[in-house]
Amino acid sequence: MANTPRFITKAQVRTYVGIASSEISDDDLDDLIYDIEFQIERFYNTTFTPTVHYETIDGTNKSTIFTSKSPLLAVRSVSNDGTALTISNLNFDRSGRIRLGENSSVSNFTSKEEKIILKYEYGRLTESVTGNLLNGAITKGTSVTATVDDGTAYSVNDWVVIYGSDGLREAAKITAIATNDLTLQEISYGHADDSKVVVLEVPVLFERLMKICSCLGMVARIVGQSYTDIVGYTMGQFSVQKGEPYTQWRETALQLTNEKDEIMKRLSNTAMMVV
Repeated sequence: MANTPRFITKAQVRTYVGIASSEISDDDLDDLIYDIEFQIERFYNTTFTPTVHYETIDGTNKSTIFTSKSPLLAVRSVSNDGTALTISNLNFDRSGRIRLGENSSVSNFTSKEEKIILKYEYGRLTESVTGNLLNGAITKGTSVTATVDDGTAYSVNDWVVIYGSDGLREAAKITAIATNDLTLQEISYGHADDSKVVVLEVPVLFERLMKICSCLGMVARIVGQSYTDIVGYTMGQFSVQKGEPYTQWRETALQLTNEKDEIMKRLSNTAMMVV
């Protein structure tokens, strides 16, 4: 049974490269795309699916620490030399920096080695155009009900980013929807009325890169299996040699490679496209 791609579809890839299912089956293409998606995540040392990560790090004896994984979407717990810190008294940003707030119970993190234990969620995502406003303030906790102006803008298992005039910002997963009431799996801060609740999605450039790399994989597969193609015919005293369609596939691969290189260059020169 073929793997199921997580971010792009085989129909999207076929639209780009024009190779029909008679040449590469749907199951084989699903497997190829699935592998490409994971390879791109590994290459950029991130994930496009928000992921919980536990980490033990050395103390800094300063008011700031950094996570090893980023972009940082939410901080769920911080243990500082055995003492649990109140998350609402911490500040974090997408780079992975966590800072002690002015109301924190300590002025600096411990100086001891391997005495800071973190639980956080990270993923390389960006805001979509889908979302609306909170209709009433919400408090921190698990299975939190958040009422929005229009619940039809969301789906179960969507990840959303919540932020507003209170200056607080974090991501959360929707686990259930009842009309305009969203059940959020966990939030670490309270959020003010009229805060924005926006659906997160894979950045467009990364989706494009997945499609292009999948197309290159398909071209390589086509060229590799062309050894079985009939390249000549003989009928009596007449013969015809049509040869391999090398020029077409070479040009296709060249154009795809050029676009892949351009996208990767743009990604390396662009700040993280995340919450």
